[in-house]
Amino acid sequence: MRVQFQAFRDEQAQTSTAALAEAHEKLATLETQAREARHEAGNLRQRIEAMTEQLAALQLVAEQAGTKSSNAQQEIDAIARERDAALTSLTSAQKQIDHIIRDRDQMRKLSTDNAIELETQLNALQAQVTALEAARKDTAAQQGELADLRQRLEKATPRGHRRGHAIAIRPTRDPRIERQSRRGPLAGEVCPGRHARHQGGQDEIRFRRHGVGRGTRRQRLPNSSSPSPAPCTPPGRSRSRSRPARRSPPVAGLTDPLTEKESRSVLGAMRHCFQSFTKTPTDLSLLNELHCHVESFAERARVSGLVAIHRLCTSFSGLTRGLYEIPEQVNPSTLRTVHQTIEFLAALMKEKNLAHVKDPATALIYAVDDDLGNCESIALAMEESGMRTTYALDPAVALGELAGSRYDLIFLDVNLPGMDGFELCKQTRALAIHEKTPIVFLTGLATLENRVQSSLSGGNDFIAKPFNLYELSVKAITLLLKAQLQLA
Repeated sequence: MRVQFQAFRDEQAQTSTAALAEAHEKLATLETQAREARHEAGNLRQRIEAMTEQLAALQLVAEQAGTKSSNAQQEIDAIARERDAALTSLTSAQKQIDHIIRDRDQMRKLSTDNAIELETQLNALQAQVTALEAARKDTAAQQGELADLRQRLEKATPRGHRRGHAIAIRPTRDPRIERQSRRGPLAGEVCPGRHARHQGGQDEIRFRRHGVGRGTRRQRLPNSSSPSPAPCTPPGRSRSRSRPARRSPPVAGLTDPLTEKESRSVLGAMRHCFQSFTKTPTDLSLLNELHCHVESFAERARVSGLVAIHRLCTSFSGLTRGLYEIPEQVNPSTLRTVHQTIEFLAALMKEKNLAHVKDPATALIYAVDDDLGNCESIALAMEESGMRTTYALDPAVALGELAGSRYDLIFLDVNLPGMDGFELCKQTRALAIHEKTPIVFLTGLATLENRVQSSLSGGNDFIAKPFNLYELSVKAITLLLKAQLQLA
């Protein structure tokens, strides 16, 4: 037992050390990003001050001259607009800095909680080993007492009785040792309640009764009606693609309308699974359990007539299923999307008249990428949710089409020939019909500079390549619902 305990303790210590080192590296990266963002904000402030001084100088010259020529007035207006744009950019950069700081604080909290939990487990194991050693000593003492008792009984018993009526004395065992032998060494002691601590109430009991709860989370997920993400370069080309969205398979017995209490319980279970997985990323069964909760929530939303929530949860279910079946897809981007989606669902359930929210499947999507395979992949991801997609390979062509038609969501590649995605985004924002249209940037260089630039140019989100198709679908539906409900 000591050897097993020492091996387990060394393994846990190595795991804890690796996790803490990784957390420290992430913290250092976030702090570096925050410093760079602060530097960028300082530069913007200097530009604003210089522009303000220049504007004041021009106004003074105009007052002294006594005339305001049209050219001078246009220059003043241009500088004022540039100053306003710089102020807007500074505000966006500040929001980006706040987001980075929140991510850093959350990472610190997770690493601290992980270290505390590992320390608690090690202390519990030490106490168990101590108890087992004490029980072993008690058992050895009892065996010695029994041997003495047998000898005294043999001396006190007549020989005839010894031969014909043997006295059967069964050695007694310590109850703790008896229980331990039935369940195996240290079985159930290390993490007996990591998942049992979740109190799902009657809702969780109902889910487990129908095979979508904790009892099935270690099994392999069945094939879903939605296919796995397609490769990045599928054959063929289509200017516009759409098909009816597939519904997730119904869960037998869950026909009652979704209640507010039940939604809070299921969302709490989702948070618990996600937080547990961030602490123990090797336990893929937590992703299976999260997928089961999301899939059941999607079906309950469909039964309750909440089409928008059903649509979002169906794509979210595909994302969690893909992460469980292909663990290599688990990365900071997908984990951030999972966390944001759970929190957005919680905020969405607080809205009134959810049944009257427009189905995101009616949205029109536009994509701009010079790679035909990427355009086809985006169209495939969108059509899985029933949304129609139009795409263009040339930014000039895209700008003309965007000026003539209104779209509900736009995907832009950063590296485009002739005009980069940031400039195309600025010109798209200048169009009245797309002044508030959600815009998502796609790029293979997910640097802090690109992220800040995407925010400054008017983008709403930023996804790194190669992208997960289900993650793309989840982000698209989330942005569509935020725009429809005017949520921040």
